[in-house]
Amino acid sequence: MLTATSDLAGKTVVESKFRTRFGLTMIGLRHGDTAQDGNLQDEKLGIGDTLLVIGLWKSIQRLRTDTANLIVLNLPAEPYPFAMIVALAAAAAFMTPISSPVNTLVVGPGNYTFGDFVKVGVPFTLVVMVVCVVMVPILLPLYK
Repeated sequence: MLTATSDLAGKTVVESKFRTRFGLTMIGLRHGDTAQDGNLQDEKLGIGDTLLVIGLWKSIQRLRTDTANLIVLNLPAEPYPFAMIVALAAAAAFMTPISSPVNTLVVGPGNYTFGDFVKVGVPFTLVVMVVCVVMVPILLPLYK
């Protein structure tokens, strides 16, 4: 959240060189109660605006020391379980022969049809989802 003393106020993200200065990328912006959409790089930042940023964890931690410009509002949860769930979901491409190059390669030699992938892929994807949702919080706790 931008403070009243912030030198970022009145500038766009590009003008403030936000990525170069903080090593983070702004992916969301809220003016008061209104979330902005579209090209956020051209939006002027104002006092009290809430910025959603992504980047290396050490860059986010370093941002906490710049209290003249920003107040860091932090979720108490660790980011690693969320990142792992996204990675596992992206790798769970079992439902169609075109969802993964490996699936496409075995269609011809195995004489499989699209329906074969759906019949096996949907239940297998559900099993993988349940296992991930149960195991990831155990292996990567949300809270320290």
